[in-house]
Amino acid sequence: GGANAVAFPTSPTLSNSPLFVWVLGEALPLGFIGPAVEELFFRCVLCVCVFQILRPRNGALVAGWGATLASSGLFLGFHAVMGPLTAWNVTQLFVVGVTTAVMVLLTGRAWSALFAHVVYNGSFLALGVAGTFLQ
Repeated sequence: GGANAVAFPTSPTLSNSPLFVWVLGEALPLGFIGPAVEELFFRCVLCVCVFQILRPRNGALVAGWGATLASSGLFLGFHAVMGPLTAWNVTQLFVVGVTTAVMVLLTGRAWSALFAHVVYNGSFLALGVAGTFLQ
């Protein structure tokens, strides 16, 4: 949205409600619960399953690319269903999806992907807090 109109995003919930309402309504769901659920489904289930299905016939490299593209594409599609996306949003979400999928495929663990996703979402929340208090 208004990246050219305002210095930072803002949080109406933070400025108009008690802090605990913002924490329970925005910070916790967007900063941790959402990333945890998304990484569990898109990387731990979808990405790993696609990789396991493709690997026997196509090899690990092709399976990795296929799993990465499938999980990242569906991750992007999920966010597109939640609301309209700009070209910049599409790029960011796709890069996050590819990065976290590669982390899972290279390490065999989801922790690094979950951490990266929490940091990504947390940085947006931090900018929203800053924008709310700076306006």
